[in-house]
Amino acid sequence: MNKVVITPQGFAFVKDSVSQFFDASNQYTMTNGIVSDKKKLKNLLSDAHAVIIGSEKIDRVILESAKNLKLIVRFGTTTENIDVNYAQEKGIKVFSIKSKFTVAGVGRLCMSFLLNYSFNIQKHISDARLGDWTRYMNMSPANTTVGLVGAGDIAYEFLQLGQNLGFRFVYHSRKANKEFDELGAEFYASLSDLIKDSDVVSLHVPLNASTQNLINSGLLALFKDKLLINTSRAGVVDQQKLREMIFSDPTFFYFTDVLGAEPPGAEDIELIKRSNVLSSAHIGGYSYDALFDVAKQSLDIIRKEL
Repeated sequence: MNKVVITPQGFAFVKDSVSQFFDASNQYTMTNGIVSDKKKLKNLLSDAHAVIIGSEKIDRVILESAKNLKLIVRFGTTTENIDVNYAQEKGIKVFSIKSKFTVAGVGRLCMSFLLNYSFNIQKHISDARLGDWTRYMNMSPANTTVGLVGAGDIAYEFLQLGQNLGFRFVYHSRKANKEFDELGAEFYASLSDLIKDSDVVSLHVPLNASTQNLINSGLLALFKDKLLINTSRAGVVDQQKLREMIFSDPTFFYFTDVLGAEPPGAEDIELIKRSNVLSSAHIGGYSYDALFDVAKQSLDIIRKEL
């Protein structure tokens, strides 16, 4: 009998709904949430044949100790937390899951961040906690430019939602995208020019060697009186410079669904308490439809490949 370990909390939320897709010939162990202790994770996977994993780091040490492991299924779209090259060297197959429901959910989250900023909701919340009652001028969609960094599915979803409400969009990518152009979004070859001309900038790129610290010290210096939305990955932004900006410039706002460590450590906790930061707990894809879809796809892969 094959042992399958499942860690994501999102999977636990829909366990009963996807129970029909479990293979009776496998033994399933669920942790109902992220396993942040490396020693515990190492022990958990030591005799596992397959794992459905969340944000846990599956590095060389973990892979070395997982002698029976044949299959890793990432409960999400990205695999930057997995040493994919070493896994492949060991003959371990690695899969990730893409769901249209997750795309739609993250697009809506970006839209909610934009609306929060345009109505100064974050400022009002901070004021209310201090017993203050102050009015601010709302931002008009027609006079607000949103810059998209990346031209993938989520950026396109956000573009469609925002345009329906009258916001103006521009975008930066490696090359122009016909679908974005057809919707009237202007292409910027220069990332710095896009930031300068935008009131809000939203990140929609994967984390890899070319995007690590993409929003670097020089680019962050351009964000005075602007909002940076990050539903991509924390590492796309220079975290040290970001921290300095957040603490030194109250006109800079940072709304994010992703942090450097999840769950966050002490430094990130200190950061997300700031009045110019809004942080959600990586919940862009946490709808029933999205979780059910990703869980079912994960089990289908296990049944097919194991």
